[in-house]
This record gives sequence, C-alpha cells and structure tokens, in this order.
Amino acid sequence: MLAGGAVGQGVQNRYGERRPGQNIMVDLGNGYEVSVTQPVDPNLRVGDPVRIEGSGRDARVVRR
Repeated sequence: MLAGGAVGQGVQNRYGERRPGQNIMVDLGNGYEVSVTQPVDPNLRVGDPVRIEGSGRDARVVRR
C-alpha cells in the first residue's frame, strides 16, 4: 500500500538529465517500509494498492 509520496525538485537519472520526480514510501505490511524515487506518476495516490517492479536504481512503484 502506498504510504505517502512527495514530489521532489527533480530525479537525476544515470545520464545526468534532470526531470520531475517523486519519492514514494511503500508500507510492506510486515513492519518494513521501502522508499523509491522515480519519475512522477500522476496516477499514484496515497492509499493505492501498489507493487514494486524491478530493483535497485531500476525499481518503480506501479498501481496493482
């Protein structure tokens, strides 16, 4: 479940290009939370059921 998200000034990708981004905290439901910084997804809302695709720098939060 999406615990919260904040729009940042920008997400810097591995090539140095800056673009709007957001940092998303995902509550895993087992006492742990995961933070993912990614390009802005206007479809994500606090409380949405989500999943994390990928890992490391390629991880992205998407709606289920």
